[in-house]
Amino acid sequence: MDRLSKETIWCRINTDTPEGKKLRAEYKLKGIPTVVLLDSKGQEIDRIIGYDDRSGWMKNYLASLFGVDTLGDYLARAGTGGDAELCAKIAQKYLDRGEAPDALSWVAKARVAKEGQTPELAARLGLMEGLGLLATEPAEGEKRLLAIAADPKAGDAGQEAFDALARVYKKGDRNKDLEALFDKVMAFKGDDKEFLNDYAWTFAERGIALPKALAAAKKAVELSKEDPGILDTLAEVYFKMGQKDLAISTEEKAIAKAPDDKSFQDQKEKFLKDGEKKDNN
Repeated sequence: MDRLSKETIWCRINTDTPEGKKLRAEYKLKGIPTVVLLDSKGQEIDRIIGYDDRSGWMKNYLASLFGVDTLGDYLARAGTGGDAELCAKIAQKYLDRGEAPDALSWVAKARVAKEGQTPELAARLGLMEGLGLLATEPAEGEKRLLAIAADPKAGDAGQEAFDALARVYKKGDRNKDLEALFDKVMAFKGDDKEFLNDYAWTFAERGIALPKALAAAKKAVELSKEDPGILDTLAEVYFKMGQKDLAISTEEKAIAKAPDDKSFQDQKEKFLKDGEKKDNN
C-alpha cells in the first residue's frame, strides 16, 4: 500500500455514515466493497467491484491506473461498434456506473455486431438488458429478470438476476413478490443448503412465511451436517415463531461448534433477554 500510495491518494469511506450515504448515492454504488478510481480532475477512470482475491484485485487496479481495459479504452477501441464482445464490455462498464441508458445502447449495438456472437454472450446481453431496464422501465426489467432467475439453466446469470430482484423487493417491502421469487427458485434449488439458508434467514428477518422458513432451515441444517451458521438461522426462525426454548437450545449447538464466534453468543443473549422481558410483563 505504501508503494501504491505514491501513485494514488486513498480514501476509505464508511457508507453507513451520512457522508458515506451521500457519496454512495452520487456514485450509484450497488454494493461494497467498490473502489472508484478518479483522475486529478475528479473524473471517473474506472471502478473495481468486489474483492475475489488479492492478485485479481491488483491486476484490475494496475490496468485501471494505466488506462487499460477502462471504459475510455474500450470506447476508443470499439469506435461505433463491430465486435459484440467489446460492445458488451462497454455495456457492463456503464451498468457498473449506474448509467443504464448508455448500457442499453451498447447492448443494442452488441446484438447487431457482426463479430463475436455466441450463445453465452446472448445470455449475458439478456441479463444486462434486464438490469438496465430495471432502472429505466422497472416493470419490464422485473419481468425480464424474473424469467432469467426462474430458469434452472441460467447459471450465474440466474443468480445475478435473482439477487437484483431480491434487492428491489426488500427495499420496497414487497414481501409477497419476494416470497414468490424465492419459491420460484426453490423449485430447482431445493437441495442447495446455501440457498435454503438464505431463504430461511430472509423470511425470518422479515417475519413472513415462517413455516416455510422453518422447513428450509431444518433441511439446510441436515444438508450441511449442522453447520453452526445455519444452526444460527434455524435458531432465529424458532425465535421469530415464539419458540424461545428451541431457539436457545439450537443456538447453544451453534456455540458448541464455534465457541469463538461472538455473534452466536450475542444471539443467545438476545433470546434470553426477550424471555426476561416477557416474564417481567
